[in-house]
Amino acid sequence: MVRKFKGKDGIEKIQVRLDLGILQMNATGRPDGKRPFGCESFLEFYKNKLAEHIIENHGDDDAFVLKPSDCEDLCAEARLYQHRSMCFFYLSEYQNVINDIEQNLATYDLIEQYAENEEFVNLVYQQIPHLFALKIHAQSLLYLQKGKKQQSIKCIENGLNELIEFYDKTNIEGPPEQSPEINFLKNWLNELRPKPRLTKREKLEKAMQEAIAKEEYEKAAIYRDQLQQLNRKKQSKQKQNINNH
Repeated sequence: MVRKFKGKDGIEKIQVRLDLGILQMNATGRPDGKRPFGCESFLEFYKNKLAEHIIENHGDDDAFVLKPSDCEDLCAEARLYQHRSMCFFYLSEYQNVINDIEQNLATYDLIEQYAENEEFVNLVYQQIPHLFALKIHAQSLLYLQKGKKQQSIKCIENGLNELIEFYDKTNIEGPPEQSPEINFLKNWLNELRPKPRLTKREKLEKAMQEAIAKEEYEKAAIYRDQLQQLNRKKQSKQKQNINNH
């Protein structure tokens, strides 16, 4: 579905097979290879404009605004980086996933601060949880690639706290516990955390319940008998301890 190769121009490319053909993009820089106004991206272009505005206004950025057309340019560009980040994810190139997501988070931060139209700020708030969860997922997988499981777990724990704080700060509709991104990270965290070792009794109880669920009643009866035998041994040991005292 996804492959990476070097083009005739010497630039690394990514190709994605779609139902109606193949999508190709550059693996570095802006995915479509364009340079808006001679800059690597619209994000770089508008950040440069902001820096110039601040210098001209003696450190004041109050009068700087992004018009709807500016925000449209930035959002369209963000979609390109988002498509590429998913390709990097399929290629297990998690650092590149993180780089593209950070590019988009910086874009959305710029829109949040300076958009003239509140509509774009609301749009940004809807996009950030998904991007942030994907970034945390990629960071945790990057740690796992390096054999650092504890750092991976800590990364998810910290990410969950930050995402919950974002929901509280922005008042996005619905409580955080209903967020699919938060629930995804919680499930991913549970998969990575060490599982407590089951006792012999717990293993038998689990095996019996699974056998019943599969309608394997003969097996379930065997597990039940073994559990009863354990109970008898436990009761016998308790009586012996009482007599000894």
